[in-house]
Parts: sequence; structure tokens; C-alpha cells
Amino acid sequence: MGQRSQIYISWENDNGERELIARYFSWNYGERMISRAAALIDHLSMMADINDFKKEKITKISEINFDMRDVAMTSDLIEEALNDGHDETKSVLFNNDNNDGKLFITVCKTDGEHTNAFGRITPNRKILYCFTDCDNQNIMNARQYLQWDCGDDMSNNESWKSSLDDNTIKYTEENIKTIDETGELMTEENLQDFINYDYPCLQNIV
Repeated sequence: MGQRSQIYISWENDNGERELIARYFSWNYGERMISRAAALIDHLSMMADINDFKKEKITKISEINFDMRDVAMTSDLIEEALNDGHDETKSVLFNNDNNDGKLFITVCKTDGEHTNAFGRITPNRKILYCFTDCDNQNIMNARQYLQWDCGDDMSNNESWKSSLDDNTIKYTEENIKTIDETGELMTEENLQDFINYDYPCLQNIV
């Protein structure tokens, strides 16, 4: 059945409308999801101009695991929804087949530089993120997601490490640090706004 998960990314374009990327992964879980989250959040925080964001480039970054040096083949949930040909709603995007959770990232424009709780400065933007379970519930940070997806002892927050080698643990800890220090965890209100926003790319979906 694979390790199925989804990654969703949103940002505001120069017309004031929000763009959306929605990708389905058939083999993405645990530390692999964390690798992709860290790469995406780091890249989105450093791009010189938010108006230069390109869907194709960001999609490619989401598909690359820079730590394992491999590329995942993904499917475009937006395209599938638009081409389905029968009554479909946003549920095809945000309630898709899943057993390893989801990642949501949204880039919010700010007036001037934004400094987060860790002192990380990003130009004219802040990066909000969260991991969720398969049903868009249970907002989690990176370490909580690993424990939820991979931990075999819920009383031990480090049990996600039990099946990983030392090198994988090392770079996963570094990725957690990048996510924690660069992004800001979404609230429930942020997540619902992400899911319920009337994206222009979904205008043909009932």
C-alpha cells in the first residue's frame, strides 16, 4: 500500500491571490517527510522576492530528498480534481488517501523583515507550517510528527529513532532544528484558513 502522504504549499502572488501546490506522495513518511519539510521551509525563507515564486520549481524541491539524494514521483491533486469529470469538492484535495500524515506550509507577506521567536530574520515574509494526521487533525511540529508516525513507544518522545541509523538521526535532528528555527507552527485557525480558502486554481471545483 506504500507510505502515502501529501504536501500542500500556499503563498500570495503579486496580484494578492493565493497560489496552491498540492502533491500526493506514494512513498514519503517519517524522516523523509522531515527532510522535505526542512528543504522547503529553508528555500521559501531565503528566496529574494516572494513574487518570483514558481510552482514548477517549488514542486521539484518538494519531490527531492536532499539527504537521501533521491527524487519521488508525485501526482498533482489539483489537476486530478479539475479533471475528475464528476461531482468533486475540495475533499479530493484535503481528504485524500493517506496513512503517513500531511504537511502544510504557507508563506505570508509582511511589511518589512520578519523576526521569529528564534531570531531568524526573513525578508518580507513569515513561514507558517504544520504536520497533521491523516484527517487534518492533531497539529504537530516536526518532532511530534516523527513520534506520531514512527514512534513505537508513545511515552518516549525519542522512540522514533529506534529504527534509524546514526547518520539518519543526525541529519534528521538538523532538519528539525531548521524547521523549528525558520518556520512558525500554525494554529488551528491558520490551518482551517489554508484548507477553506477560495483558491483561484480551484474555481472549477464544486
